[in-house]
Amino acid sequence: MCTIVPIVKQCLIDIGTPQYEVKTNEIVHMYLRERYCPPVEVWSDEKQKYIVQPASVKSLTNTQFFQFKEDIQGWATSFLGVYIPDPNEDIKSWQIIPDKNLSNHDNKTD
Repeated sequence: MCTIVPIVKQCLIDIGTPQYEVKTNEIVHMYLRERYCPPVEVWSDEKQKYIVQPASVKSLTNTQFFQFKEDIQGWATSFLGVYIPDPNEDIKSWQIIPDKNLSNHDNKTD
């Protein structure tokens, strides 16, 4: 989540979300957690009953975390118009492509 939250936060600001609504990364993380983590029942001492809340990201199984990440990436692509890379994915915004004509030209003799 270390790369996902800052990207989502900046994109939300870029599309016009007031900065006070996405003031911290924690706010954005909680939004994503509430929207995409599976619900779990947790005992509330204060309310003296079980309440339903989103699971902690740290408590997700590998399969659940993969689905969580995929759901956020799909939403970000369709709603924010941005590609969010996988963790540790090496993304280059541009790449030099060798010109085949130049290498052929060097081998020619005049």
